[in-house]
Amino acid sequence: MQDAPGEDEGGDRGDGEIEKKARDLVRLALFHEQRRLPLRRDEISKKVLGSGTRIFNAVLASANQILQKTFAMELVEMQAMPSDKDMSEKDADLLKNTGIKKRAAPTGTKSYILRSLLDPALIEQACAPDAEIRELEQKELVDENEEFAEDDNPIGQRSTGSIFAWHGSDQLASTGILYVIL
Repeated sequence: MQDAPGEDEGGDRGDGEIEKKARDLVRLALFHEQRRLPLRRDEISKKVLGSGTRIFNAVLASANQILQKTFAMELVEMQAMPSDKDMSEKDADLLKNTGIKKRAAPTGTKSYILRSLLDPALIEQACAPDAEIRELEQKELVDENEEFAEDDNPIGQRSTGSIFAWHGSDQLASTGILYVIL
């Protein structure tokens, strides 16, 4: 007896489901990177995994493969801030004298961020000024800003001469390194 069309074997359906959820996780991670917000595990469970939260590790591994191949990035869990560092010696002594036990340290933050896998030397080289690029930027700005008075002309203010022309400290959030890679 033949299987009905569209009916898969259990293993194929499971792998296909993991791949679909991995693509959804990649999409969600990229949206969160654009907003510069960490991605919480409970949000991943609600928006991507649904009721199948037990497959999180498989979905995360598959999503990381997609991110590595496509964007040279990986989704990693943020490290927890040590609470002992925030506590002064006086507070630690008081806690010790009261006999109250410290709670066990959490195993993780359950918050994830995208981290670039590009070689830092490559990024440094891309940020280095180049005379040809600077000349092209200035020529382009001259054409766009011919109607400005000499005092208001922004030529030279925004031409860096590098491939990564970041003009503000937070401009990376609006354009993102994702667009540069693509």
